[in-house]
Amino acid sequence: MSPGLLPGFFREFKRNYDFSATQRKHHIIPLAQVDERFITDTVGNGQPSVDTTARDRLESTAIAIQPPGRSPNPFDPSVCSPTLTQASSLNFCSDRAPNCQDWLRNYVNKLVEDGFIAGSAISVVQNAPNLL
Repeated sequence: MSPGLLPGFFREFKRNYDFSATQRKHHIIPLAQVDERFITDTVGNGQPSVDTTARDRLESTAIAIQPPGRSPNPFDPSVCSPTLTQASSLNFCSDRAPNCQDWLRNYVNKLVEDGFIAGSAISVVQNAPNLL
């Protein structure tokens, strides 16, 4: 899931991605075991690449999950939409604009629903730190 400030988020598959080379803040958390029959090794030269074509069952499931749309304030991912309500004095959006982490939760739920991973993955995602 990649952000786009004006149109919202879009899906892309980063092949041969090297987490050790990124400068983006990240936290790797083991999620679930996946049966190898659901994964296809991408043919190529091992160099990083980006595309939007699903190559296996997990990626096809990712394509089926709609990415979040445009945020009302793209520079503040925690902001509430003016049409959405805020919860009392907590200054917390009970119905804030969706973000990439919401998409990930929906994707993991669908993977569990379709039998690709165990249901315990849902609690792993729910308990993961929110990094924006």
